[in-house]
Amino acid sequence: MKFSRVVLVLYGLMFLYFGVLLYVRPAELANTVPLQMTDPMAVAEIRAFYGGLEIGLGAFLIAAGLLRSFMRPGLWLLLGISAGLTLGRITGITVDHATGSFIFIALAVESAGLVLSGIGLRLSGGGTPAA
Repeated sequence: MKFSRVVLVLYGLMFLYFGVLLYVRPAELANTVPLQMTDPMAVAEIRAFYGGLEIGLGAFLIAAGLLRSFMRPGLWLLLGISAGLTLGRITGITVDHATGSFIFIALAVESAGLVLSGIGLRLSGGGTPAA
């Protein structure tokens, strides 16, 4: 239980941190990838989708880590998010030939979330959701 709590709160804080940064300073952070922010609509999209979505995910994961009844749904959410992100990073590396330290660090953090959430589900009473 403590393992799952730590995983959920840790990943929740990471999502919340990056979400707030992307919400408050979308153009600056998008340039670190680098994304071209040439239009106000692009800035608004980064702020809303990347910032707002990550804030919401982070808040839910933190709540899931703190509230026992949300723990397994939170682990399933983290598993799904991490699987999708990991697949996207691997596709970016292999198909798009994206390289650089950012993509490899992100891949490591996101694939670790996949493994850690899977372990948390296993420790919390099996890997299948309730019917």
